[in-house]
Amino acid sequence: MKQETKTPLHVNALMVKLRSKYAEKQWNETFNLVRRCMDKSTSGFGLASNQPLLGCLEGLQKALNVTSLTAMATRLETIAKQKGLGSHQSPTEPTCYITSDMFYLEVLMEPSGEVLDVKVAHHGEAPVTCEELIKLLRLKNFEDFSKKLEGLSSLYHIHGDSETKIKTYLALQSLETDLMKMSRFPRPVVNTNPRIDAILHGRVGNLVPRREGNPMSIEYFITPYDQLEEQMMPGLSCYGNKVLVTVDGTIILHKLPVASLIEDSQQVENERASLFRGLDGAVSMDLPACFFLKFPEPFPILTSFIENIQRLTGSVIFCPYRVAVLENPDSILLGHASTNN
Repeated sequence: MKQETKTPLHVNALMVKLRSKYAEKQWNETFNLVRRCMDKSTSGFGLASNQPLLGCLEGLQKALNVTSLTAMATRLETIAKQKGLGSHQSPTEPTCYITSDMFYLEVLMEPSGEVLDVKVAHHGEAPVTCEELIKLLRLKNFEDFSKKLEGLSSLYHIHGDSETKIKTYLALQSLETDLMKMSRFPRPVVNTNPRIDAILHGRVGNLVPRREGNPMSIEYFITPYDQLEEQMMPGLSCYGNKVLVTVDGTIILHKLPVASLIEDSQQVENERASLFRGLDGAVSMDLPACFFLKFPEPFPILTSFIENIQRLTGSVIFCPYRVAVLENPDSILLGHASTNN
């Protein structure tokens, strides 16, 4: 059946009916009705004809002033629902939980709705306070808070059941641990600025650990101009080129470490040398995932450069879809191909 076109006259008549219907009702009753409608699932709003309604609901959410515990809890539940996460309130204390199979957020509030603490707990780990998330909620910056939630969820975008996701997360932790160990290997200090020295002369670059939904990053290059600017203007930080250390699902299996591969360093010819374990069955596992170095922005890389990395490291470096190399040059995929594939 052909959808009826809504003319301005039709819309005006509809508004008259709505005003007449709710003229006798109290404002609080109408307000609660609007809130109940906003709390309903929006999963069926994918059709183009429903986009105006979805836009109105989102506009109402942004317009509502969060000044109470109920309002804050409602906003957190709405954000969780939009990201495909669960949520519930504690029956005994002013606390709201945002949950998934692999992690949860605990938001502790005052009875007035003021945020006291925000803790994040990954599977099998103790909750850790996240100052950045606390700051975002206190400032009512729900848009950036929502992005942080999306970043946390992206850690577990892996094919398989919960056990597979846990093992994949363990592999990411193992990689991050070894990268941190490598960054602390003894070496001569060349530059008085520790950050620039790590970028230009460090073993892996300047590492920033994963935190609050932000992946671990490696700053690997800074221009001579930016170096000079930092020297001329103390306190100024010019950010160089970086990549993000992540793990993502793949169609085939790859052998990934599930424990640190760098053993205790030993004294060798007046220098400290670390031993690297092989990817044997004791410290590795075949998983439908692989490590990625992702560029925040599209970045062209010469094929010969990728081949040199592969030759020097012995790692298999490839793009999962060769036809997408030029269309989506924003990541390189690193991993050891499983002997079973």
